[in-house]
Amino acid sequence: MMQELRPPGVRTGTPSRAATPAAPDSVTGAEAAVEAVVPADLTLGYLKLLRDAFERLMRQYRQIWDHAGGHPEMLTAAGIGLRPTAAARTVHEPVDLFPKLGLSQSAEAMIAAAWWAVADPQLAAAFGWVHDDASRRYPSLSALRLLLEPDGLFIPLALPQDSGPVAIGLLQPVADAAAPVRLTETAALLVDGWRPPAEPPVPLPARLRSTADQACLLIAAGNRLSLRCADADDGPVLARAIAARLDRALDDGSERPPAQTRLLERLGLVLPWSADETSGAVLRLTAPGAPSAPGWQVLDVAAIDSAGVAKAWRRVLGSAGLDTRAAGQLSARMRLTEATIQSLHATAQAAADVQRRHLTLDDLHAAVRRHPQHTLNGMARLVPPSLRLDDLVLPDATRAGLRDLLAHARHSDEALTALPGAGVRGRGVAVLLHGPSGTGKTAATEAVAAELDRDLWIVDLAQLVSKWLGETSRNLDRVLTEAARAGAVLLFDEAEGLFGRRAEVNDARDRYANLEIDHLLQRIELHEGLVVLTSNRPAALDDGFQRRLRLSVRFELPDHVARQAIWAALLPSERLGEGVDLDDVAGAELSPSSIRAAALAALVFATDDVRAAGQTQPRIEAVHLHRAVQRELEKSGRTWAPAAVAAAADFRGGNR
Repeated sequence: MMQELRPPGVRTGTPSRAATPAAPDSVTGAEAAVEAVVPADLTLGYLKLLRDAFERLMRQYRQIWDHAGGHPEMLTAAGIGLRPTAAARTVHEPVDLFPKLGLSQSAEAMIAAAWWAVADPQLAAAFGWVHDDASRRYPSLSALRLLLEPDGLFIPLALPQDSGPVAIGLLQPVADAAAPVRLTETAALLVDGWRPPAEPPVPLPARLRSTADQACLLIAAGNRLSLRCADADDGPVLARAIAARLDRALDDGSERPPAQTRLLERLGLVLPWSADETSGAVLRLTAPGAPSAPGWQVLDVAAIDSAGVAKAWRRVLGSAGLDTRAAGQLSARMRLTEATIQSLHATAQAAADVQRRHLTLDDLHAAVRRHPQHTLNGMARLVPPSLRLDDLVLPDATRAGLRDLLAHARHSDEALTALPGAGVRGRGVAVLLHGPSGTGKTAATEAVAAELDRDLWIVDLAQLVSKWLGETSRNLDRVLTEAARAGAVLLFDEAEGLFGRRAEVNDARDRYANLEIDHLLQRIELHEGLVVLTSNRPAALDDGFQRRLRLSVRFELPDHVARQAIWAALLPSERLGEGVDLDDVAGAELSPSSIRAAALAALVFATDDVRAAGQTQPRIEAVHLHRAVQRELEKSGRTWAPAAVAAAADFRGGNR
């Protein structure tokens, strides 16, 4: 066994610089070299000794690097006293990885030296001797060039960002030849045997399996792939399934620098994915119709149909021991994917388990209601429904029309499935509520949303409509897409402002305006959900829109009996003074919204009188009602003077 790299009588550390005769011109072995070195000056002798030893060492290392079957113990140089450590015995791991990267022998040698100096402290100490500085226990480019150039390996004196081993994420950049050559964090882990854990197998519904198979073939062939998913919830599920089938881990680029992500991708260990055209991503998840970038393959993923949603709910209900007939009601609320339904079931079950009770249908309905993750972006206003149909005073014909509306919203998908020739168009339900202003169209829409157990979104036309060409259509697309995801009822109030008749084409502006209306009509027809439009002037709506309506429900001004019922609903008898007769104010021809405004005004007047008298409980007297009705009629330039007004004035001692 050759001696350790330490001359007799000299401690390890920085060699002495005392003057001594020069080292021998040639060294044939470690023992001869040690005997020839004069202890007073060791630098030249050690440098020559280490150079020869490192040359042999790197030759042996490269042989193992090139031939995976080599013996790991060859990686140590007995001639300079290095003994194999446990870490050194794992150096065969990168042999299976780095040949895939097409590295040069020089790059492989730099990577090997960088790893070995960290894994084996004996080698780190030897590099300290090479540098004539015990604190520099690392390989540098200048030291590696000195050691390896005799073997014909070119070692550069700098490693900029675009150099081979740096660009692919193996080595850190080196600006100075004397600076340390270090592996990146990811490369160090790889050489030490670490592998990112592959995604576990993901069960896919039958409708997505073919897409996953095609995606795997395209990615395995080196393509970049864009998945355009009609259901946004399908994207992450498909991404996990594709990564699992390729035996890779998903990587969104948030955990490591891009170059290191590219390194793992080139080694077939990760699948970089993104929601945009991020540099380095291999899989991209986008919305339907998203433009395809150059160099990307595209697969379109169709949305789940109503039958698939109902089937998924029946499976969940059956496994939970609940009535599977409720699947229709749950599937009509919102079109959810199979994975989302499973997730909602798990959430509802966990909540029931915490309360130590059995899962109920109400738990599932509550989970569905909490599910939507939507962004209105100021285009619509969320109104939690508080009215029910039974709370409204409506003519029989109007009430019957709203009942038909509910039937369409609940059972349209099921009926269309049974109808021959049903396609993607016409699956949504578009309804027009028309009639004079204030007749309760918005309140009726709120009641419909409550009956369906859905949120109500009232579209803000001021935010939706834009003067810029095409921007209105894009805004409408966003609102409809988000409403479909949330299962919300969408209300366009005074819809003639958006869906008005197309004009005769006299110039380019007319042509573009008509094209925009065409797009709006087509987009409404493709929407899968309930859209309610209200209008005071239905004749102003475009004929193309009229043809796309499922229902048109007319709202009339209430008659005397209906007005009295509305007054009674707003002002119960316990709030009225003694002898107050609502039949009197019901004689004023007011719309339901005007009656509500007058009732509020009467309560304000009564409260004002009571507070002035130092009392606490306001009671509405006839004078308050008459005054409130008169103020409401004045808004439209009308007057009202029943005989009771004079008596009320005498009672109060004159007008205030």
